[in-house]
Amino acid sequence: QTQIAEDKLKSGDRKGAVTMLQSAAKTAIQMGDTNAATVLQENATVLQSGNELSESAQKKTRIASKTQLQ
Repeated sequence: QTQIAEDKLKSGDRKGAVTMLQSAAKTAIQMGDTNAATVLQENATVLQSGNELSESAQKKTRIASKTQLQ
């Protein structure tokens, strides 16, 4: 989900990226990973507010999604 969000963001589909990040956050909550959910939701909120994700935020998103998969 986070990879799809990243791809959507690169193609200019901000709304699609937000949706995918929120979906990934819900998945993280279901898996009991509140830390990952927080990171993902915060990034979705940043995008929704019209701001860009920093490189650091993108990196945290990738780490959060990898943590989920383990």
